[in-house]
Amino acid sequence: MSLGLWAHTTGTTAAPVETLDATGAVMNQEACDKWLEKDAMAIGHLTLRVNPSIQQELDSLPTAFFADNYWTHLSTHYGTATPSSIYKDFKETLNIRLNPSQHPTQQIN
Repeated sequence: MSLGLWAHTTGTTAAPVETLDATGAVMNQEACDKWLEKDAMAIGHLTLRVNPSIQQELDSLPTAFFADNYWTHLSTHYGTATPSSIYKDFKETLNIRLNPSQHPTQQIN
């Protein structure tokens, strides 16, 4: 959100439609290029912030995949907690041990 790319991941900013002039040249080429650049930036940020194994999975998606499709793919496959992941987190929580000789704030951080 802070980078101004969230609208690309949610699909609320649609790609501009190329309009041609009488000679067949694209009239809004600059707007199309700017949109594609921001979409590529959104895809890059999403890719950099996931586990390397998930990065490989994203790389195998079709090349025409836009940021909103990346986000949908990630939220569909990884956005819901499974019973096994909840149990794993629960077990890790039970194994937390605080050293009584140290201040707890530092240990919690």
